[in-house]
Amino acid sequence: MKKAKYWWSLLAGCLGALLVIRGWWTSQAARAQAESDQVQVVQAKIQAQGYEFGPAVNKIVLQVSQPVTAVARGEQLEVTTQGKGRQVSALYLADEQGQALPEGQASQWLALDLVVDSWDLGSLFGYNQERLISQWQASYLIAVGPVQVTTQEGKSAQVHLADYDALPHLELPDLAGYQFEQVHVDGVTNPLTGQEESQTLHYGAFEPAAAKDQTQAKFPLLIWLHGQAEGGEDPRIVLLGNEVTALSRPQVQEIFTATDQPELKGAYVLAVQTPTYWMDEGDGLNGPGAGHSRYTESLMQVIGDYVASHPQIDPHRVHLMGCSNGGYMTLNMALHYPDYFAGLVPQATAYSYYEFQRLDNGHYLIKDPKKRGSIQAYAPTQRVWFDQDKVAALKDQAIWFVHSLDDPTVPANAYVLPIYKDLVDAGGQNIWLSLFQSVQGQDLPKMRYSGHFSWIPFFNQQVQGVQDPEAIRQSPGLSGFEADNASGGGRAQVQVSGQPYQDVFHWLNAQHR
Repeated sequence: MKKAKYWWSLLAGCLGALLVIRGWWTSQAARAQAESDQVQVVQAKIQAQGYEFGPAVNKIVLQVSQPVTAVARGEQLEVTTQGKGRQVSALYLADEQGQALPEGQASQWLALDLVVDSWDLGSLFGYNQERLISQWQASYLIAVGPVQVTTQEGKSAQVHLADYDALPHLELPDLAGYQFEQVHVDGVTNPLTGQEESQTLHYGAFEPAAAKDQTQAKFPLLIWLHGQAEGGEDPRIVLLGNEVTALSRPQVQEIFTATDQPELKGAYVLAVQTPTYWMDEGDGLNGPGAGHSRYTESLMQVIGDYVASHPQIDPHRVHLMGCSNGGYMTLNMALHYPDYFAGLVPQATAYSYYEFQRLDNGHYLIKDPKKRGSIQAYAPTQRVWFDQDKVAALKDQAIWFVHSLDDPTVPANAYVLPIYKDLVDAGGQNIWLSLFQSVQGQDLPKMRYSGHFSWIPFFNQQVQGVQDPEAIRQSPGLSGFEADNASGGGRAQVQVSGQPYQDVFHWLNAQHR
């Protein structure tokens, strides 16, 4: 009897254990099935584009844990970048590059197109107050959810992503055609100390598609020199900080033609970056534009080496342009190398008409340390820096100035206006000025930018009209200038040897040495 009870107890225990084990396996299988039904984010990427106000993230691309066949907005879909809410203009299945796939094709990639309707929607750049330059943010947090997806088994799931740092997975499609290099230059004479030094400059360069196919053709070169904030060691900041990538887009590329082969379109683009500022005269500071740049020799070597290493560049069609600091450097280079450049386009040029007070050691007197890095920190004089020797060196060159009358950073009446007046008074025939009343953009049509940003109408192909040189010659002082936005800088039209040009890019394409 006792043995029977024992075996019945043992059997009951075994059956109980089997039931527990079966329950555990059933639970695990259910959990595995539930997990297989879930769709999780494996990786998130962001894509950014250069706009007239700088770079902005306009797309998020999510990689999910299994293929899905359909995607839709969740009822409470919210997207944030750097803590700011973003509007989603489109949501779709995509490939790894974020390109939309045909309907019905499964994918592990989802793309969200974001509306860019403000300049401050989670900027990719921060400003280094010590160096006075733009730098990449340390991180870029995004959040997405819920996104409704359908798995290949026909089951519905929701995708969420919270506080994900996507900066390591940043993609910049605008820069796909650019090559990046650094150039080390020895034996450069510091203009302030007279000592030799070594310098390292960086650049981003673009080669037109036609140059790769037509090996015997010659194409123009567009050289861009950046403003104060874009100095440093990363030329991507140069290309995106201002909308320099506009120079490599089809709208501009199709204007430029190969030498003697107008059916071939395109131009090389070279955007050079200084480690400090073009207006650094040897002390590491951003000067007021009344001296010689520390980087004059090294920049010329970078340009010369690039032209020499690309035989399809026409050396008679090398054009130089830049904004603010770069506008100063454009004139500085034209003065030092007056026979090299075919066309010049200085924008918001910070090349000064007047001298500034200096100390006995050659450094500038700083009257307001709180405004360090700006022209307003220095003490101007009434002595003319843009003297007759400089006028003589520039008056026969091809120059198209761009400036806004309300520029608070580089006041037109102490910079571009007297310079332009002296050049046309001296008989300059191919010297032009587009003078705007204010700076209105196209990416944000309702936005009125700082008057200093006159490179915005340049990249937007809005620089069309010019001031009337004859009216400037005949008017006393600076009274002959009439800023005008409606005409794209002035009511006169550029004509050279009887040939009219509709805008600055068509004019530039026609210039050669």
